[in-house]
Amino acid sequence: MPEAGVMGDLNWSPNYGSQAAYKVDVSAWIASGRKITIMVGGGAPCGSSPAILNSTNVSQFMASLATLVSTYGISGVDFDLEDQGGCQRTDPPSLASLIAQIKSTYGSGFIVALSPAPYYLRTCSTVPWNWSACGPQGEYREVIKAAGITNIDYVSIQSYGLAGDSLAAQRSYMDGDLADWIGNLTGLFIPANKLNVGSWGICTTQGACGSGAESSVTAIQTFQYYGGAAGVYPTLRGNYNWQSAQDASIGWAVSAGIAAVP
Repeated sequence: MPEAGVMGDLNWSPNYGSQAAYKVDVSAWIASGRKITIMVGGGAPCGSSPAILNSTNVSQFMASLATLVSTYGISGVDFDLEDQGGCQRTDPPSLASLIAQIKSTYGSGFIVALSPAPYYLRTCSTVPWNWSACGPQGEYREVIKAAGITNIDYVSIQSYGLAGDSLAAQRSYMDGDLADWIGNLTGLFIPANKLNVGSWGICTTQGACGSGAESSVTAIQTFQYYGGAAGVYPTLRGNYNWQSAQDASIGWAVSAGIAAVP
């Protein structure tokens, strides 16, 4: 359930059909025993990407979230607040405060997830962290440390073909990243059972998807290497697919392949 609101105001509306029809669909999904979360953010042009900048944005978010919860019965929020060129720099203490308020208002069962690119979780040599010295590198580290990992249910890493379309390319940065966060090597602890490996399979032939793209083969190999019973981290939470429509266009190759991993 994507959300393209700006700042703290969630101005989402259905992108297909009527609100009534959408409510029927959401109700059916929930009745099947599944949960539905709203994603806030995503990449956007400079000056138009969502951000939580201050306490005013926090209050705005809480008010508009209440409307969405009562209207659709959503059961979680997934934050993908991306800083586009430093134009709208989400303030880590403000986002951490928002997370705490969401959990306090809706309870521990209401999902709070983060979906950052890897560098948002990596260390910055400047202590304490600040935007002018570090840029977005380490920004979500500060959010997790301030909010507390107990208040965050999932961290889904945007780890799809960032260094090339092969398992070796994925391992070139993921080995170090996952060892750092799961092993708490540099002061940020994310348990394996809260980590999702991101994928974005847009074709089924390795090396044929285009520059910067990931094939279903690489997505499946990556998850199999790190997760699953025989993986490096057997308790890894799962996989996060960024483009379900593209996976559908290739016969759900990513979803089916990952589901088959023991």
